[in-house]
Amino acid sequence: PPRARTTSSMALASFSTAYAALVEITAAGESKAADLPAARDALKTAVNAVLVEASSDSAAAAAADALMVTHREKAEAGKYVAKPTGTLSPLLDPSILKGSLLASLKTCAHYPAILAMPDLCETIRKLVCSAPAKGVTTFLVDELGKDIETCTDVKALSAVHEVLRVHIQAEGRLKKELAGFVLGADHTKAVRTAANKAAKALTVAEAA
Repeated sequence: PPRARTTSSMALASFSTAYAALVEITAAGESKAADLPAARDALKTAVNAVLVEASSDSAAAAAADALMVTHREKAEAGKYVAKPTGTLSPLLDPSILKGSLLASLKTCAHYPAILAMPDLCETIRKLVCSAPAKGVTTFLVDELGKDIETCTDVKALSAVHEVLRVHIQAEGRLKKELAGFVLGADHTKAVRTAANKAAKALTVAEAA
């Protein structure tokens, strides 16, 4: 429906504005250090709004995945493996998105969108691999774990399990396909713990 498309474009526009603001404030260094917390919170809010929209709107998911790009795979000759059509969005800085994307993993409702956005999912996989294991455990085992306990949405729980088990763990992918980003032992333990909890909750939700 037109309203959904309008809302999703508003969510993306808000994301672009919040992203640009955080880039500017970060680049300013000490002179704008006091503005950083609010700018980071604004980007988290904007990212969450995009994910909520994308979870129920495939067109919104595709539009967001085309905009929130931090990497492009290139073949040997320097050409893109997948031939893109039209003008490519400029690549975004994953370090600017890091806090917002990792925080989004705390909430089951965001996972259907992450699952529907393969490029964003790969960015998140790389960020999880690079993040301190203690932080990953807090986000996935503690925070997401609490959300799983109260979630009865079959679609969301199924997406949590698939994103974590298949995509974040990179199940079935060759090491050379992982661009040097591999989960450490403690990271893997946290991902598996959360994925297993989601699988159990999914079984209960499906039986209800």
